[in-house]
Amino acid sequence: MENLYSSSDRSISCGELYDLSPVPHVVLNGAGTVVHLNGAAADLLGSGATPPEASLATYLPEQERPALQSFLDKIMAGQCAACTITLLRGAAAPIPLRLAGRQLPDAELGLVALLELSGPDYHPREMLERGILKVIDEQTNIVICVKDREGRVRYLNQAMSRFLGRSPEEVLGRCDLEPIADAEQVAQIRANDRRIMETGSTECFEESGTSPAGPWTYLFTKSPYLNREGNVVGIVGIGLDITARKEAEETLKRYAQRLIVVEDDLRKRIAMELHDDVGQELTALTLNLGIIDRNSGPDTAPALRATMDDSRQLIKAIHSSVRSLMVSLHPPQLEEYGLVSAVLTYTKQYQERTGIAVTVQTTPEFPRLDSGREIALFRIVQEALNNVLKHAKATRVSIALAREACVLRLSISDDGKGMALRPGISRLTETGWGLTIMRERAELVGGRFTMTSAPGEGCTIAIEFDEVTWPSIF
Repeated sequence: MENLYSSSDRSISCGELYDLSPVPHVVLNGAGTVVHLNGAAADLLGSGATPPEASLATYLPEQERPALQSFLDKIMAGQCAACTITLLRGAAAPIPLRLAGRQLPDAELGLVALLELSGPDYHPREMLERGILKVIDEQTNIVICVKDREGRVRYLNQAMSRFLGRSPEEVLGRCDLEPIADAEQVAQIRANDRRIMETGSTECFEESGTSPAGPWTYLFTKSPYLNREGNVVGIVGIGLDITARKEAEETLKRYAQRLIVVEDDLRKRIAMELHDDVGQELTALTLNLGIIDRNSGPDTAPALRATMDDSRQLIKAIHSSVRSLMVSLHPPQLEEYGLVSAVLTYTKQYQERTGIAVTVQTTPEFPRLDSGREIALFRIVQEALNNVLKHAKATRVSIALAREACVLRLSISDDGKGMALRPGISRLTETGWGLTIMRERAELVGGRFTMTSAPGEGCTIAIEFDEVTWPSIF
């Protein structure tokens, strides 16, 4: 009783604490007059929303009224008490009830008795559960649906009814989903349902469709629905509308895809400026050294000639570095001849610069892709080779560009030291920024990124695209 009725704030009306409770509560003054009752008690007494301003004893048989007064006297004396009564409701059948209560100070009325009414049809826990179920059924925005093994709807709440755009009567006993999804989407939803019933496990699914109101995406948690014997007789689905979130994710993805193109355009501009400015200035410097050399007489100091020769070699080295940087920023072959040609050119320079042997295997069927994917895949090759140089301690790298059935595949393998990929470790902390960037680049253009590695067995990175995703995404 103490835990049930105690309140840390005694300055408010005690009746206000229970106005929203599904359990009937009545507040009596010292004379036994009803001064406050919540909605559940008003329904029980049949008195409407306002207090009847009458003694609770008028609702009892005359022979039970002395017991009620004794019960009330104990409460007003500061004791916790309980008693059993029979509630009379006019022509309706009498209801046996149990009263439990205690004294509480009220901000307006002074000392009052707060009573809780319970009985076979008004048990506090059952009433609370009914109230919760009523909120779930009528007020929540989370959709809830129960289906049998044949997919027929056996229960749905109001949110599910609104989502389907049909009344519960139109849905119950039916299993058609066509109004909210096409044939492929319906097949996927039913496959998810079968999976839950077959495995008996609880899983989450993102399910999508198109209703008359537009496209939708819900995150459904689906669990098996069991009978009393523990047999699976259907599923329970609870869904949260994530349509707005998915639309925001798609918008961000489009921006990120666009940034790939913008980044490459910027790289291209920098490469062109290096060619036009630095390249021309290096050429002019070479010409100036030639003029100095031709105008030098036989008496020119050997040290000066050696310095001039060293300057020519330095200019050649700078020119070579600038050309390598230009290719790294924006290989012209990528735009003119495609990914395969750009990878061949880049790996040749990489091999000359690092001494790491690189082989490139490709198939004649490997097609040209849209610029966004070719840029992303080329940058992945660059990042992978950079990781090999910095971390792998490898001597050989193999790159394969292949078309296998309806799948395009890029793989990069090395014979380096490899690494242990432990489950449960985030990819960022385990593999660093390089692999994270490669994964995100692949996923942004619709690819699947995988990595296999083990200590002493090198590392293989693979990116795959299904044929259905090949058309341009930009």
